[in-house]
Amino acid sequence: MLKQLPIESGQTVLDLGCGPGLVSARLATRCASVIGIDREADFLEAARRHCPAKCGFVEADLAELDSLELRPANGMWSSFTAAYFPAFEPVLASWAACVKPGGWLAIVEIDDLLAGHHPLPVEIQRAFKEFTEHMRLNGLYDFRMGRRLGKMCRALGLTVVSETALEDRELAFDGEASPEILAAWKRRFERMSSMRAYFGARRFNEISQEFLETISSPAHYSTASVVMVLAMRPE
Repeated sequence: MLKQLPIESGQTVLDLGCGPGLVSARLATRCASVIGIDREADFLEAARRHCPAKCGFVEADLAELDSLELRPANGMWSSFTAAYFPAFEPVLASWAACVKPGGWLAIVEIDDLLAGHHPLPVEIQRAFKEFTEHMRLNGLYDFRMGRRLGKMCRALGLTVVSETALEDRELAFDGEASPEILAAWKRRFERMSSMRAYFGARRFNEISQEFLETISSPAHYSTASVVMVLAMRPE
């Protein structure tokens, strides 16, 4: 994905939802400076420790970038952040306003993270779809944000250069999960407090166990995907 970006050596790039700066550091190898923005102070502390000096980091809510009065950047990257804003279009508009006319935006998001794994029992698929809709309607998370990104960019007048759906060795893959990937999914379920609260502990444990058994099977296949939209702000 990073290879597709039209980065030039003199550019300033925003990394929105930068977390501990893993991508910020990689972007910095190809441009003049990177500004990472995240609301989690612990992540930013780690980013400042591990990223090169040309990276700067700001603690802020990504829905309120207007308050930062940032100088327009040449480009903007955001990975696995958009889904936390189910009403994403106005947020995306504020992000685009932080990019110079003629600049680029690259947004990466998962599509169908849970229900996109098969063959799950029908009742588990139904439970995932119910939870997916609950999270979206309550403004908590959009598990299907990936499929909506391109349409939102076009609605805002951005020029979509590419819209790419990719397999991912952890999130969107076919076949049996490796021990490493299975462990990563177990940790992910441990963090899903919203799902545990929605279903209750007993039902949540049943659902997560069925999912882990599914991705552990050689018959497992995925219709989930990781989507990257690369768009340009018109001159």
